[in-house]
Amino acid sequence: MEQSSAASVAGAVKEIKKVAPQIDALINNAGVTLDWVDPTINLVKIRQTFEVNVFGSVNFTEQLLALMSAQAHIVNIDSNYGSFSFPIERKRHYCFLD
Repeated sequence: MEQSSAASVAGAVKEIKKVAPQIDALINNAGVTLDWVDPTINLVKIRQTFEVNVFGSVNFTEQLLALMSAQAHIVNIDSNYGSFSFPIERKRHYCFLD
C-alpha cells in the first residue's frame, strides 16, 4: 500500500474489511526520510515527506476507525522526519504513547 495515495489506502481498507470485521490494534509503520543537508531540498520534497509521514498515517487511521473496537490501540512508527527534524537533531528520537 502506498500510504500517500488515497486510492491505494482505499483499496487496502476494502481488503481489510473483507477479512477483519473488527480491529483491536493498528500499527502504522511507514516513513520516509529527507536529507536536510541536500542542497536540492525544496518545498515539494518536504510536502512529499509529510504526505507519507504525517497525513498518510492520519488518513489510514481515519479510514479504519469504524472497524476499531472501543479498546483498540493505535501505534504509529514513522520516520522522525515527520517531526520536521533538522541536521543538528539527527540523533533525536521520540515516542508518543496515548
